[in-house]
Amino acid sequence: MGRGQKVFHNDIEYPSKSAFEKYCKCLVNEQIGLCESVKSKDEKLFFELFTLLERHPESDEYLKGVTDFKIHTNYWGNGLECIRLYDDNNIEKSIAWTKAINAKDTSSKHKLSEAMRCSVRYQIYNHKLNNEMKCVFCESEDNLHCDHIIHFEKIKEDFLKRYHSFPKNFSKLTDGSNQTCFLDSDLNFEEEWKRYHRYNAKLRMLCCKCNLTRPHYKK
Repeated sequence: MGRGQKVFHNDIEYPSKSAFEKYCKCLVNEQIGLCESVKSKDEKLFFELFTLLERHPESDEYLKGVTDFKIHTNYWGNGLECIRLYDDNNIEKSIAWTKAINAKDTSSKHKLSEAMRCSVRYQIYNHKLNNEMKCVFCESEDNLHCDHIIHFEKIKEDFLKRYHSFPKNFSKLTDGSNQTCFLDSDLNFEEEWKRYHRYNAKLRMLCCKCNLTRPHYKK
């Protein structure tokens, strides 16, 4: 993942890896900080951290059975470490939260999601052009994101229920963004998806702070 490449996380588009890295460090170092129980400190922050750690390359194994986290100073004393907690209080295992920043999922499922986001990016752009650039809740004009009122993942999953098979191979845009896109051979699928998104997606402008307070999508 190049430092200038966009990162999509929790329905938020970060303009670069550096911007996403800044968000991750702020979450762990400033919003959470040293604590014995993230869930007890702030349940919303617990779910936000859990969602971030799902990007870890080995999250399926590492997060199985986890009920909470605590944040401690690492062994070298130069940063904060995330410790996984389980119902059995005697079990504590660390997880490198920084690996979630650089995670690169190369599965066809992840690439399909990236291509579906890429194909509707002009709908997102047009919404920004044609709507007032302020948060619909607090009216802030800073750090705005174009947010899906119905989570993007929910819209995507409902659309995919129509199909028994999906595109498995993809290409990259040559406009400098290097985003994953559909092949010409899957044009019909892409056009159907764009129409579905246009009629079913409800968009709004949210500032970063208000966006973080919305519930995460749960399957």
